[in-house]
Amino acid sequence: MAASFLPFLLSWPRTLMRDRMWQWELAARTVSGGKTLGGAIPIARIDGGGLWTCTLTDVQVSTADQVRVWRALSAALDAGATPLALEARDELGAPWPTAGSTALTALNDDGSGPDDGSDYVNSVIDARTVAAAALRATTLTINVDNAAALKGGEFFSIEHETQSHRLYRISAVRQIGNAATIQFRPPLREAIETGTRIEFDRPKCVMMLAAPDAMDLALTRRFHGQATVKFVERLGPFTSADVVTPPVDPPYSEPLYDDDGSTLLYDDDSATALTDEAA
Repeated sequence: MAASFLPFLLSWPRTLMRDRMWQWELAARTVSGGKTLGGAIPIARIDGGGLWTCTLTDVQVSTADQVRVWRALSAALDAGATPLALEARDELGAPWPTAGSTALTALNDDGSGPDDGSDYVNSVIDARTVAAAALRATTLTINVDNAAALKGGEFFSIEHETQSHRLYRISAVRQIGNAATIQFRPPLREAIETGTRIEFDRPKCVMMLAAPDAMDLALTRRFHGQATVKFVERLGPFTSADVVTPPVDPPYSEPLYDDDGSTLLYDDDSATALTDEAA
């Protein structure tokens, strides 16, 4: 499957991952025909599975760098017009493998790697589909390596060809060895092929600000503050306006990577933006 054409989709900076609480939920719409003669109240969904909402509560913005990053991100999101890939950071619920397992590593096609002689590091959990699935499917058969047994309730995401990163949550699972059949919600946002990668380590979803003023930040004594920000899922198709060019000198206190963490776009040591060719 071809990769998403959004190579520089904005991500929530790690320096702002300081929320006291987070909440990911599917916003549902249902309809009922009322109570039947037998006393039952039939209810049906009319939203196609619902849209994801995410609330980051009491994000601590304590340093000058964090304030600048917040302001820069607020400007880049353009009151909700620009989407971002937001991680569902569920460290507790992810099916991490037992101690002693290692992350997957890789090199370039010519056998080269980073300048320090190390390999590129990918996700720890390796999961892929073993059969194709149609649009709006709610069941997948997958093969899971380097992971604990699935139990249900786990988040995962798929980087679709046109819908980019989409988030799903397992409702039921049947697993024998490494082979698992999972049921999940919402229904697949886009058809997928055999061998499609399933992301359990850092599942993501393309989101946008739920309101134009969602990134407003009030500072106590003009120095520090905290804010609660809400996002709602942004569905495609996307346009070239959604592609973000790496900034030349962003106010980040840490290296800036693309949304899957594999390509360095900016490094404080060089103070220079990197392109795909340079990286």
